[in-house]
Amino acid sequence: MMRNPLLRAPELQAYVFTRLEELCIARKPAKCARGAGQRGGGSKALAAGIECLGLARFAYCIRNARCSFGDAQTSQPTRMKRKAAAAAQAEQPEDGPSTSAPSSEPSRVVYLGHIPHGFYEKQLKEYFSQFGKVSRVRLSRSKKSGKSKHYAFLEFASPEVAAIASEAMDGYMLFTQKLVSRVLPAEEVHPDLFKGANRVFKQTPWAKIERERQNRDRTPAEAEKRQRQAVERDLRRQRRIAQASIEYEYEGLETALPKKAKKTKFDD
Repeated sequence: MMRNPLLRAPELQAYVFTRLEELCIARKPAKCARGAGQRGGGSKALAAGIECLGLARFAYCIRNARCSFGDAQTSQPTRMKRKAAAAAQAEQPEDGPSTSAPSSEPSRVVYLGHIPHGFYEKQLKEYFSQFGKVSRVRLSRSKKSGKSKHYAFLEFASPEVAAIASEAMDGYMLFTQKLVSRVLPAEEVHPDLFKGANRVFKQTPWAKIERERQNRDRTPAEAEKRQRQAVERDLRRQRRIAQASIEYEYEGLETALPKKAKKTKFDD
């Protein structure tokens, strides 16, 4: 039984035996009194533990003891960690480590959410100019339709004005929407956050572009191709009607097309 690889380490064996004695004495003191003196015997002590606790309970105790032993071992600093700590301590000045936090510039960017419909770039800049100078405004819009996503980012000239505007407008009722406002930390401000800001949005007339594309003048080759495709679709429709055993006849598109001129070949 001592061939179990989980119990090869002497420290782990001693830890397991100690836990077994505690559990056995707490569970069945009279029966484990004789097993307590067999701690040094190894297999006899394990046999006494199995007899006292049962196999399932014994395996559970071994597993918990191994986990606890592993946690205790891993909690101790390794050699690499000790070397790294010694190197860091050697690099510190003689006066001791600096306790001052790194200075960071306050953010001037305000996030504004739950913006109502109709409150766009122009309205945002005009409204928030009452707090101070607004240097940049970027309203998030859909790439496909160009409609507002109802949140925006505003950059003020000074961080103090940004903090005042954010505090004043957080929870403010604008039309039917309750605004959400907060100052973005400097580490959350992406370099491309204001890409395309301060630019008048021009909506692309996709319907007009598609209408003009469909109604454009086509070349003779394109017109002939469209006619041929329309005739092929009509023939497929007629075949589907016939396969469905529906007696229905109509004048197809092929008869409506102008007939091609026949070429007459004369013998010499």
